[in-house]
Amino acid sequence: LRSSILLSQPAVMADEITYAFDTYTSRVDKLESLVQGLDTAPNFDAVRDQCEAELAAVAKSAKNVDLELRRVRGADAKATWNARLNDIRERIARIKREYEAKVNRRELLGSAAAGGGVARDPEAPAVSMNDKYLDKTQAIQSDTKASLNRTLNVLDDTEDVAQNTLGELGRQRDQISQIQGDVENVRDALRRADVLLRMFRKRMMSDKLFQMLAVLNLLFLVGVIVFAIYKNGGLGADKSSNKGSPGDDDATATAEPGGQR
Repeated sequence: LRSSILLSQPAVMADEITYAFDTYTSRVDKLESLVQGLDTAPNFDAVRDQCEAELAAVAKSAKNVDLELRRVRGADAKATWNARLNDIRERIARIKREYEAKVNRRELLGSAAAGGGVARDPEAPAVSMNDKYLDKTQAIQSDTKASLNRTLNVLDDTEDVAQNTLGELGRQRDQISQIQGDVENVRDALRRADVLLRMFRKRMMSDKLFQMLAVLNLLFLVGVIVFAIYKNGGLGADKSSNKGSPGDDDATATAEPGGQR
């Protein structure tokens, strides 16, 4: 049962993303139909409001499609859906340009017809109307130029920030390189310290061995001296006893002749 559920999940995901794309496409179709009929619509403002509402609906559908695309597994399937999504996006961009052009043209014509709030003289020459068109066009161009200048200023500021960021990153890279060098020096110092500690331990062991040998030699020397002293003391006692023995012998020898007498 679990394996069947896992096998059915890709099919369910495919159905969901297909439904999301179909909804997205139908919204775009409706938007395109409204934009195409915008010029001939009897109520321009109402149709324009409908276009604005449909643009919002298209944007919402686009978010749903993006969410569904994130769930797609497999490079080939994702590439296919992304290609279809790119086609729809290009179509929406073309529809938006057409819509904005029609709205701007209607506003331009409406402003020219109104004459800036002044009633138009039906007998006014065509030259004055052309002048009004040119003035309106120049105003639009001026606004566009100002917007472009602001954009250029923002780009310049962004470039400055990017340059400062690159400089800061370069300084941080140098600091990291210096830190790495310091770490290597510390590692070398630790290695040398380890070698010195080992040598010191070996010397301590050898010094202890020499000390033990020296103590043993000293003990041996003390033993020899004690033995010699003890031995010399014993020899003196024997000599004194030997010195008394000849006198006794002489007395004995003297007594014997007298006894014989």
